[in-house]
Formats: sequence, C-alpha cells, structure tokens
Amino acid sequence: MENQVGMIRMAEVVPPESPQLHIELAVTFPKDKFDAIWSEIKPFVEELAAASAGEYDAYSVAHALLFGTAHLYVGRLTNPARTFVGYLLIRYEPQSCHIWQAYIAPEFRKTNVFQMGADYIEREFKKMGAKQITFSATREWGEVIEKMGFTRTYTIWRKSL
Repeated sequence: MENQVGMIRMAEVVPPESPQLHIELAVTFPKDKFDAIWSEIKPFVEELAAASAGEYDAYSVAHALLFGTAHLYVGRLTNPARTFVGYLLIRYEPQSCHIWQAYIAPEFRKTNVFQMGADYIEREFKKMGAKQITFSATREWGEVIEKMGFTRTYTIWRKSL
C-alpha cells in the first residue's frame, strides 16, 4: 500500500511482500464460529445500525447472520497479518442481492478497498444468477455509489410514531 491513500491489489496479482486483500465469506455457524466473528464486527454493526434511524439494530443483524438470512464478507490484508479492513453484509433476494451494510475501517477509507470489495461481490453475485445489486445507505454514499454505476431508484420517507 502506498501512503495509506494508495492502491491495494487483490492477492493473486501482487508479490507476497505487498499488502494483499483477501475477501472471504465468513462462517457464522455453528455458534462458536458466529461468536468469534461477531466479537470483531459488533461495534461497527452497532455504529451503522445507529445511523439507520431505527430501521434495524445490531440484534437484527446478529439474528440474520445466525439464521442464514444474511451473509457476511470480510476483507483482511495479509501484510500486516490478518489486518481487518472492513466487511459487507449481504441479503439475497429472489432476483437481486442487497448490500445491507458496508463498513470500511477508518484507516482504509481513502484507499480503493471499497471499490475492490464491491467489484468482488458483483462478480460473485453474477455467478449466483442475480440480475441486480441494491444498496441502501445514507446520503453521503450517493456520489461514491453513483460513480460505481448505481442509480437512485426511490427514497424512503419516514415518520416517527
């Protein structure tokens, strides 16, 4: 990686001494596997859930992972060893795949890891036969995801009761 703002490359195209990004589907069953990954991501899940303005909470995410209605892809660097970079939380819909949460660790937000993760997920979704990807996010994500080919399709209006 070049100055934390440079480019990170996928593992299969860089020399072993360079930082390599590995994206893996996290195993969340049986429960001991879930507990191990949950302890690592829970603070970030809570942070993003808080930004959802009550749409969901961390318990909803844990439940979805434990019962298989959501899947977790985790990104790590190999150099330094197993450095946590971020994750994508995915829900599979009948004709599409939905990115429910996308978290990038602060020290990697000015790199290309989100783009790499999204490209990887897109390739995986195509293999599964998905026709589209959906992504729900706060307004701040708009410019980033529009540059990646996403279009805004609708807005959710909310009223507290």
